[in-house]
Amino acid sequence: MGSPTHQLLRSLLVLYIAGSSLVTAVAQAADEDVFLGGVQPPLELTLGQGRSALWTMPFVATQYQPSQPTPVMQAAMQVQQENRFLDALALLDDALKNVQAGADAEEINLLRASFLLQGDQSQQALKILAPLLGNTRHAADAYALTAMAYLQQGQMQQALEAAQHAQDFQGGLLPHLAQSYVLQGLGHLKDARDVMHGFNTRTPPSAIALAREAELALTLDQVQAAKALVHQAQAVDATHPYVIAVSGLNYLIDGKAQEAKAAFASALQRDPKDAKALLGFGLAEIKLGNFQAGQKKLLAANEADPGNALILTYLGRSQQQSGQIEAARESWRSAQQADPKDPTPWLYQAQAALQANHPLDARESLREAQARAAYRSVYRGGNLLREDEQLLQANLAEIQRRLGLDSLAFHTLSDSASEKNATNLRNQADLLQGQRFGESARRSLLLQSQFNEKPGNLPAALDIYGDGLGQTGATTPQHGAISGLNAQQASYNNYDELFGGRTVLEADAVTGSKNTKGEQIRLGVGSDTLGLGIAQRTVLCLLSILTTA
Repeated sequence: MGSPTHQLLRSLLVLYIAGSSLVTAVAQAADEDVFLGGVQPPLELTLGQGRSALWTMPFVATQYQPSQPTPVMQAAMQVQQENRFLDALALLDDALKNVQAGADAEEINLLRASFLLQGDQSQQALKILAPLLGNTRHAADAYALTAMAYLQQGQMQQALEAAQHAQDFQGGLLPHLAQSYVLQGLGHLKDARDVMHGFNTRTPPSAIALAREAELALTLDQVQAAKALVHQAQAVDATHPYVIAVSGLNYLIDGKAQEAKAAFASALQRDPKDAKALLGFGLAEIKLGNFQAGQKKLLAANEADPGNALILTYLGRSQQQSGQIEAARESWRSAQQADPKDPTPWLYQAQAALQANHPLDARESLREAQARAAYRSVYRGGNLLREDEQLLQANLAEIQRRLGLDSLAFHTLSDSASEKNATNLRNQADLLQGQRFGESARRSLLLQSQFNEKPGNLPAALDIYGDGLGQTGATTPQHGAISGLNAQQASYNNYDELFGGRTVLEADAVTGSKNTKGEQIRLGVGSDTLGLGIAQRTVLCLLSILTTA
């Protein structure tokens, strides 16, 4: 009797072989034992920090494309595209026995290493790649795949060195993709995008390279730039799975839920068990108001990939919203185990504890989230990380308020709102209720309203004294508007906005005190969220707190 892992792999191989006539010849028991002996249980996936929370996996950077593929290579690549990892490897191993040393053997080995990486067998891939590093013809791609193997193992310095060596040989797409992922794993998102941008200035254009740059633009909160890159990638190859994945993500973040749903539906036609496409489809449905249909897709995504922290986190979020509190907690516990470095499930756990009026438990979970916040640097640039910090501060202020520390909560949120960079501050609308702070909110809005284009009355929600006083328009309008908006925007790996209702009020103004250069303030108030953006040169922070009655 073999080990449980050996027995499982044997069973998987038998199941795959039973469904394919291509690999009948390699199904003999003796060869099977030798083959399985080289397959190891997958290592914990890593991309420096927080790897499992990435939306699109770096498979594109491990997909070697032979320059002159033989029929066997083409058959193996087709089998691999069908997610039949063991079958594809078996085909290549069999082919390797029938070729002599030379170009074909080298390309077969590069393809074998590529498949092993896609099956999370990085150690075996490194053994195959080592002899190819000295081959001038294939060194660039061999080093690129070596970098990805080290990246899977979390050996960042070795990955960086291998990626740099790959660039020394002036290779094609694969070395650039590998270097971009290594730089991302180090948290250097701008440098990673610069690598892909440099490649994309060449001709002819590559759909994969354009989509990769678009994804990196999203991590940097450059949504419009990402949109333009996605359109270019679609013009080259709109059917490529990676292009579809990034386009769906871009639509989701850009607030175009219907287009996102269509993109993910297209991906699911190719692979009905594409876990990330199921997740994206579900989030789009929820954004469109089809909550039950969306939650069904999230459950399907979890069934397709039970160990994915990102899917578990948002499945728990949907369960929380539908009142399945214990199920939500279990999903978040599973997410914490799947990716111990992701702060999001801890944050949602803290918010659930607050809703259950357990502020001490919430404080402990929030501390765990705060301790992990920096790990998001591999997929959220500086602006988005500051947004994360604002969100954590807002939740801390609410916990302090629940513990009776109103003054401390006031200063926590005030300090948070004084960021000089544009931010999206999310919090429950009743963070600091009462006339003391309601009056501050009313005065702030009245002062800002001096810049409104259209006169009108102060919204009833802020008329806390019931005196009907306060005009929201100036004799000479200068700047600003009051209208509906969404205070919170989705961003890379922050999709909570998709679960929220529509904000009912926006105020946009420039204000300042005597002898100051002033400050531009933009805010939105809704039933359960608060958004605040501050920009331009600042001297005073007019608005510290805004709340609804």
